[in-house]
Amino acid sequence: MSTFKNCTHVVKACLIEGELSYKAIANKAREHFPDARTTDKSVASIARDMRKAGLLEKRVPTTTREVQLAFDF
Repeated sequence: MSTFKNCTHVVKACLIEGELSYKAIANKAREHFPDARTTDKSVASIARDMRKAGLLEKRVPTTTREVQLAFDF
């Protein structure tokens, strides 16, 4: 289990991994910090700030990737 300094650190680490939805990231942050009030909107805000700083690429919806992969022959 990783040690996180604060809720924002959990969110940023999950965003960089890029595998979870904003809602799942918020739930994971609240697992580590039960008193946190992290929501999917706050995760989106952190993601926006990270993209502006050049630390994160724009997310591509999973359904788009799945459909695209189905047609790549």
